[in-house]
Amino acid sequence: MSCAGAALDARTSDLVVNLSPAGTFFDQWNPTTSIGPRAFGNPPDCNDPAHCTTDAFRRAEVPAANLHANARGLDRLFSVLAAGGSVAEFSVAPTELVEEFGRCHVKGDDLVMELLTAFGLGFEHTIAEWPFGPGERTYGHNGSGGSLALVDPDAGVSLGYAMNRLWWGPDRTGPRWGPIFDALYGCL
Repeated sequence: MSCAGAALDARTSDLVVNLSPAGTFFDQWNPTTSIGPRAFGNPPDCNDPAHCTTDAFRRAEVPAANLHANARGLDRLFSVLAAGGSVAEFSVAPTELVEEFGRCHVKGDDLVMELLTAFGLGFEHTIAEWPFGPGERTYGHNGSGGSLALVDPDAGVSLGYAMNRLWWGPDRTGPRWGPIFDALYGCL
């Protein structure tokens, strides 16, 4: 472990995973015929709460599977996107590319997740079945247990939400999202 890792450990809360009595999103798949378990279960223990809350998993670099951040860090990145991709301190992407993030490129049945999804360039897009708030062009991504980062380019707002008490339920949303969206948009 590096010195930086030890310093960050002191600032990291233990993760608590609460499983829904109705099962989790992962329970919907047929383990022998669905693509989902192979995609989301790579590495094999990626969906095991006992493993995904460990220091070893937090330190691993599993692309698209284990970003670890706090809400402030998530929102800092997404606030730059809400500002068109650049602020005085740094630039994330050219404005033209950020506009493409805000445009839905594909929407339909997702053969891996076995549900309707919509994506732009690297980001999920809000749809009625999977809302990221009321903005029609809102985009972002959810994380394990209900964490979320989003940009609503029309409202000019961003949101980063992370917690240590995760909720693994029967769908991909978090039960806290509705009140969070109400509070955010109620301030505009």
